[in-house]
Amino acid sequence: MNSITEIKRLMNDWKISYKQANLFKIGFENENLDYQKFYKIMNLKDDYEVIDLVVAEDVVKNYGLNNVLHLSGFEEYMNDCLSEQSELERTFTEHPYLNHETNEIEIPESEVSTNDIFVDLLKNCKNNGDEANSKMAKETLSKIQVIGVEKSMEEMAVNCFRHPETGKPLSYSEMRSFYG
Repeated sequence: MNSITEIKRLMNDWKISYKQANLFKIGFENENLDYQKFYKIMNLKDDYEVIDLVVAEDVVKNYGLNNVLHLSGFEEYMNDCLSEQSELERTFTEHPYLNHETNEIEIPESEVSTNDIFVDLLKNCKNNGDEANSKMAKETLSKIQVIGVEKSMEEMAVNCFRHPETGKPLSYSEMRSFYG
C-alpha cells in the first residue's frame, strides 16, 4: 500500500487529521513510536488533551511490543476505544443450570455416566466401524475390564498414533487416514 493510501485509510478509519496519520505512518514504518510520541500525536488535533501521558504509556505497554506501538496494536487499541463508546450494551445469557437462590451452577446428575457413554461408543465402533476402527475399539473394550475406562481411553489415544500392523509411529495425517 502506498503512503498516501495508507494515510487516507488511517484518517478515514480513525477520524484523525492528515498530520496525525502521517506521523503515525512514519512511527509505524520506523518502529519507534514510543508512548511519548504516541501522546504527542494523539493530542495534536484538539484543544484539549485526548489522552494523558499515563494512558499513552499504558497503551504502548499493553498494545505494543517492547515499548513500541505498531500499527496492529494501534488499531486494536482504537477498536477497543470504539467498542467502549458504542451504544451496544453487553448482554448476558443466563446459564441453564443456574440456581437463583444460591447463585451457583448446579449440573444435574445424569442417568448415564460418561464412562457408560464411552463404552457404548466403543461397542458401536466395534460393531459398525471399518477394520482399523473396529479392531481398535475391540482392543480398548477388552482392556476396560483390566485397567478401567479412563486408562483404556488414554492407551487408545496413544495407540491411534501407531500403525495398526507394524506398530511404527504415525503422523497426525497418517493417523487420520486410518481412523478418520
